[in-house]
Amino acid sequence: MCEEVFESEACRVWTGALGTPLHVVEDAEQSDFDVIPFSLQIWIKSAAINASVASQSSPKQGLYLAKDFKPGVNKQNQSILLPSSALSCFSIYSPSPFVSSVLVVLDVDDDSQQGYFFGRVRRVALRPVASGKVRSEDQDKDTFYDTEVAEELLAALHTAFPKVQLSSSAKNCIAKREMSRCATGLKLGEMVKRRKTLSAEAFYGSVKSTVTGNPRASDNMWHSFYEKLQFRVSHSLLCQLEGTAPISSSFPRQQEAFEFADQVTAFRQRVRATRDVSSGKGSDDEYTPRVFSFESAGDGKRRFLVASLTEFWKNYKKTRDDHRHVYEIIREGVPCRLYFDLEFKREINLHVDGNELVARLVSLLQLQLFRRYGIHVQHRDIYHLDSSTSAKFSRHLIFHFPDGSLFTNNLHAGAFVRECISDLVDLNDCTSDKLETPDDLLSPFLLNTESGDDPVDKKQLFIDTGVYTRNRMFRVLGSSKFKKQVVLRSMNASSDTELDFDLFMNTLVCPYPSLEALELTTKDYRLLHCEASSTLGRNQKVNVSGTKSTSTPVECRRSVYPMLDAFIRSQATTGGVQGEIRAIQMLMTSNSAMLAVLPGQEDAQEQAEDKAAKPYPWMIIYHMARNRWCANIRRPHKSNNVMFIVDIDQRVFYQKCHDPTCQAMDFRSPPQPLPPNINLSTETTDIRDDHCGETP
Repeated sequence: MCEEVFESEACRVWTGALGTPLHVVEDAEQSDFDVIPFSLQIWIKSAAINASVASQSSPKQGLYLAKDFKPGVNKQNQSILLPSSALSCFSIYSPSPFVSSVLVVLDVDDDSQQGYFFGRVRRVALRPVASGKVRSEDQDKDTFYDTEVAEELLAALHTAFPKVQLSSSAKNCIAKREMSRCATGLKLGEMVKRRKTLSAEAFYGSVKSTVTGNPRASDNMWHSFYEKLQFRVSHSLLCQLEGTAPISSSFPRQQEAFEFADQVTAFRQRVRATRDVSSGKGSDDEYTPRVFSFESAGDGKRRFLVASLTEFWKNYKKTRDDHRHVYEIIREGVPCRLYFDLEFKREINLHVDGNELVARLVSLLQLQLFRRYGIHVQHRDIYHLDSSTSAKFSRHLIFHFPDGSLFTNNLHAGAFVRECISDLVDLNDCTSDKLETPDDLLSPFLLNTESGDDPVDKKQLFIDTGVYTRNRMFRVLGSSKFKKQVVLRSMNASSDTELDFDLFMNTLVCPYPSLEALELTTKDYRLLHCEASSTLGRNQKVNVSGTKSTSTPVECRRSVYPMLDAFIRSQATTGGVQGEIRAIQMLMTSNSAMLAVLPGQEDAQEQAEDKAAKPYPWMIIYHMARNRWCANIRRPHKSNNVMFIVDIDQRVFYQKCHDPTCQAMDFRSPPQPLPPNINLSTETTDIRDDHCGETP
């Protein structure tokens, strides 16, 4: 057996119908992919060329995909095998000259197939030891990857499995590699001998150009040709990478845009370090591009733009008002301002004054910010962006903290918002029996969502909590939604007709494109943190002593209840598609408070303390893939996955989803009881590091 090992840090899996054209697979939307959230080793295992026919047809040949192999352990026990008999096509996908992914298409069964996109590929150096081969630890872990390694992976796959079909792009790639090898070997002489000498007329064509007698027309033709050539050269992706052209490129998928932006940043940081730039300050726009999303004015198809702020602003101002459908990408891990998306339907909330409601919310937020962080926010520090209509109130709030503080990322900002909401809801629960009129303390924040006379349990807060997710899109100043006429305008500006760059910058959620750009610009900054325990609203539980316990979110590949995992998977079959568990998140409760002890129950107290000190899950969230059927719309979502939430204490489960519309109305399906045979005893839980880890 022959083995070659590569590693991919960006693996995406597409699943669809058998016989889907290759270009459809390559152009699939980002939401159609399942993303593997860790580095993946690719072991190519094939029979040697001179091996017997029986060994060549061995079912153990193929691609082994694993997170990490340990020496002395059987590969089949810790990896996924893509058997050689199921491999149907190899391809290489290159949206830019330095972002290449190898595509492996696999026939799963008679009805479906999968496409594995292996991006950010590098070779894995193995060093022999007594118990086997292990990975070398001194490999380059830089973010800048050579696309030639992806071509090496493609060549290795073709060599190992020559009978597997190659796409046209893969054939061209293999041919270029062969030509390069031949050019440096003995075959170069044979190629020169076979080369035919062509006349200039045969090479360039027999059409003779007519020399015009008008020198002005000739000059115009030359200038037109020169401008086109200059534009193509100056706007090539390679020139953008090297810094000789302004950064401005669009991509069909978000991940490709992220990879391009990261490549530009890594390359320019290398250049900057090589030039030994000693200045501690620099322009973040010069070294780190921004990522935006936009909807095409023609068909509304979404694309992702990577551009410097200078280039983006130049093109944004030239775009017609009714063609601006642009969104800021709030990238994962980037410091951000506190921001809000507020909306409600006017026709079913006739008694609500939107401006008064926002003013009251701002007052409560000012108090909460001062109590928690000691930050005193003035009204002039808050930017109001409005896109309201006669049917719907819609407003964005962007908070500027006087000391320049930012939240660590938008997940922390969302946790703070949910903490504020939780305080409002808890206060409302305590006073709900006393509320009789719409003028009571909290009724202005609870709005109708379905009709003008919604009961209290149907009312929702008018704050959209769905905007605090990773890589969230947030509409920018001066843009409208596709096929909508209402433009997002600033209420702070004296005029709403002219775009101002400073105002635009002040209304961005992320003032810096990355944490590194923030550190490059200033060393004196403060990042605000907020624990993510309140992300689902139930962040506190009260024991008999009156003290509050904490909840720690834990992300797992499997929960501590295998029977529960299997049951949830069996529920994800509505619509005839078998769903799979993409990720599991457990909210762990650690209660170390002293419990009340009665005389003669000291032993029981010790057992209770031991049990209280041990963390156990009180809620488990199953993030699903493939099956997107939603109980709210009674059909599958086109691009948003669903999740099942299990309440361990109540022994019930219900379905929610990531769709913004469903999240805005806080939809959850009616709770259903768990089967009685599923054991959820806390004594059976065992949270081990080999399958769980706390979320950041």
